[in-house]
Amino acid sequence: PHNNLGTVYHDTKQYDKAIESFKKAIKIDKNYSSPYFNLSMVYLCDKNFNKGFKLYEVRIKSHKRIHLQFNSIPLSLWSGENTEGNVLIMCEQGFGDSFQFFRFIIPLKKKYPNTKFTFLCNEKINHLFKDIIPIITSTSDISGYSYKVSLMSIPHILNIEEINPYSGESYINVDSDKILLWKNKLSTLKKLKIAICWKGNQCTALEKYIPLELLKNISSLDIDLISLQKGDGEEELDEISFKDKIHRFEIDLDKPFIDTVAILKNVDLFITVDTSMVHLAGMLGVKTILVLGGVSEWRWGKSGNKSYWYDSVEIFRSNTINDWTGVLKDVTERIKKH
Repeated sequence: PHNNLGTVYHDTKQYDKAIESFKKAIKIDKNYSSPYFNLSMVYLCDKNFNKGFKLYEVRIKSHKRIHLQFNSIPLSLWSGENTEGNVLIMCEQGFGDSFQFFRFIIPLKKKYPNTKFTFLCNEKINHLFKDIIPIITSTSDISGYSYKVSLMSIPHILNIEEINPYSGESYINVDSDKILLWKNKLSTLKKLKIAICWKGNQCTALEKYIPLELLKNISSLDIDLISLQKGDGEEELDEISFKDKIHRFEIDLDKPFIDTVAILKNVDLFITVDTSMVHLAGMLGVKTILVLGGVSEWRWGKSGNKSYWYDSVEIFRSNTINDWTGVLKDVTERIKKH
């Protein structure tokens, strides 16, 4: 009950009470993994990265959110002690997590210059990353590796205490021909060009979906709206009352995100819910408005309108669970000022 109560406190932003409840649950049963994991979320939300990322490691033993493939690979777990040998860094969770945490590979290489690292990346996005380290997309042959580590365990290994905003393209491949192609395609749009993405992963209790119809007031502004929604959610473009207000294109037919990146580089603003796209846009330095629901991810902190991950991302937060009305009014006013 203390673990469940702590979750309620966390979702209602009563963080001190959440910590107290999770600690009570741990005291009752030290082998119960959920309160450790949930406590890590509270610490990370409060930017207490040392405690947060340390507790976050419980996901590996408990299989909580860790990719099932990770524990099935018969390699020893690497935690930074052995500096010789080949280490396989394995991607974890969604595309956004790979986009967001790839940055930590750079300081990892500097800290362990004698260690050979290889990144096991999802084959759908491997083309987006520059060759900072060798990249593979299959574990069909692991004979050359001594150890494995999860990409999202690197901050713990590095003892990260602070995360600084990032903006740039130091490890993202950008197709200059595609950028020019979309610059020409979008040249007929003479108003403020705003790309939108309204639906993210619905597998958790986090609020990552704004029904497209709720953007009607935004569509009435003197702007050109461009849809970057792919897959689930696209069907709403045929159902909304303002379908003639949104420009739709066939994108990413060659490779995932290949046109998306080029379009992002050619718009004035990107508005999105919490999806992998916000991390991609943030890394590209694209001016972005991130709209968060009443229950949101630890990585966006407890409060504030600026992301500590990306300079170009501005955060708008809903104060009420399952209610986007107020925050969308704020976004509308922000666009008018823009």
